Amino acid sequence: MSDSYRLYNLKVDGIGNIWFSDYDHIIYKYDTKSNQCIVFTLPESNGKLLMATNDVGNLYALVFNYSDGYFLYVLNEKVALVSALEQLPFESKYPSAFVIDNENNCWVTVGAEVAYGQLPPDTRATI
Repeated sequence: MSDSYRLYNLKVDGIGNIWFSDYDHIIYKYDTKSNQCIVFTLPESNGKLLMATNDVGNLYALVFNYSDGYFLYVLNEKVALVSALEQLPFESKYPSAFVIDNENNCWVTVGAEVAYGQLPPDTRATI
């Protein structure tokens, strides 16, 4: 399989599907039972891509770019947009970690640059 695909963001979901992406944010789902590969193309292809799986066979894809913000997609049989967020209210770095917990809550770690002190309460962001 590695001869045919460049493997990035390799993830295995709770039911044994293998998920991976390529340079263009095309995501592949390899079903080990059927030996078939399903191809998903994300509408947002520029920016950083982070992926997380859950235990029922879904993949969540978080795409971030500086001009448009954050886009969260869920993939199983098709690509569905979960949410789109504008830029955070502070100068942010790329997200560095992305996980889904057992209740399908999304957790994202985003580094931020703060000149001095703490952020005012109204500028704290959650996803």
